[in-house]
Amino acid sequence: MAQHDLAPNLSGWKVVLFIIFPVAAVVGIGFIALAPSITAKRSGHLYVGIRFDIESTVRFMHYNSGNPEVTVAIYPEPMGYSRESPPPVMPDPLLSFTPARRGKNIFDTSAIPDGPYVILLTSPAFYPLEIEMDKVDGEFIPDPTFTPPEGNRVMTQFIGALIKEVPVELRRIARQGI
Repeated sequence: MAQHDLAPNLSGWKVVLFIIFPVAAVVGIGFIALAPSITAKRSGHLYVGIRFDIESTVRFMHYNSGNPEVTVAIYPEPMGYSRESPPPVMPDPLLSFTPARRGKNIFDTSAIPDGPYVILLTSPAFYPLEIEMDKVDGEFIPDPTFTPPEGNRVMTQFIGALIKEVPVELRRIARQGI
């Protein structure tokens, strides 16, 4: 009685050609077909990536959960708020988001109409960061006349913010009212 080998005789190139290659092709075609809809940023949302300049220091570790709270407020027009001038009396923001955290934050901005805006990021013990953007057809786009501070990026519907710490000496002077 002859024994029959029921297992197919597949050499290495046959496995690659008939099994691995078709599976990889189907997965690749799926990624190509679905990628634009998955990676597209939704209109009416603002993506804010927040980093701090002192993240690699020991001082950063005293913040709750390693994350200082940041307030992201959207104002209707440029305010002229800078490091050199004291903060003016702030108008009420159109939208305010607290707490924003280190890393990626997504905010729904569909409630505000198109127009020029200032996005102000504030956090205790850190310099405020003012970003000028225009909302056009539901999407935030960078104001062409605005140059972001060093270390910050502004793109369509995205702000990459590097928030810098106010030196401890300046905070002591501010508390003492000198």
